[in-house]
Amino acid sequence: VPGRTHIRGERDGVWSELSVPMGLPATFTSLAAQPGAVFALVGEDTVLRSGGGQFELVSASDSPVVLYLAAAQSGAVAFTSFQTLFVCPGNCTSVDAFDQLSLPRTPIGLCSGAEGLAAMTTAADAGAALFVEDAGSWSTGRLLSVTSPRNCARARQGVFITEQGGVFNVETGALERVDVPGRDGALEPWRLAASVGDAVFIASDLGGAAVRDGSGIWRASSVATSDVTALAVEADDSAWLASGTGL
Repeated sequence: VPGRTHIRGERDGVWSELSVPMGLPATFTSLAAQPGAVFALVGEDTVLRSGGGQFELVSASDSPVVLYLAAAQSGAVAFTSFQTLFVCPGNCTSVDAFDQLSLPRTPIGLCSGAEGLAAMTTAADAGAALFVEDAGSWSTGRLLSVTSPRNCARARQGVFITEQGGVFNVETGALERVDVPGRDGALEPWRLAASVGDAVFIASDLGGAAVRDGSGIWRASSVATSDVTALAVEADDSAWLASGTGL
């Protein structure tokens, strides 16, 4: 649970609690997990890692500039600092394991999934540019015709970007309309995104939730009466949403 000085998590059916190390008064603001490791952003200046025990320091900055953190099932980890992308292909236990890549514009999101990572930045034409990781190498920016990019997820079939009214499929270059029953799909403010395997999960500011299967079919419903604040995927047929004080 981010936003506090302690987090609780489950592994192999056992719940445990980890806390911010002594000397770090800030709270957890973001979490990213992969097999065998949990990464945490504390405040906006410190990245920590836990391999099952207490958190250990990966990186710390004198300025509050770390805004995005992501971890892929492949072992890769990335975080941003201003227009610098810190990337590590595996065994990411210290800042020395990270290479630094200069981004041409301001980052607006990091996408993670089983296939690897991707970074999304602003673009000169008010759209977005996408940088994709493949076995530790990153592609040059690909310009995307999206009007209001909000979040992204990387699935086996490519990268999917949430925006007002639907999800932009990077591979096809088309906006996939996602309609919540009883509501105007064009007005649905889709925001959160996550993926596992072929499945893509999304959630909206109005409490809508949807999943896209490997055949490209979206199934949507209204699952909450207020803003969904967090989304975590357990399996290709199971996801958790946080809204208000409930899950």
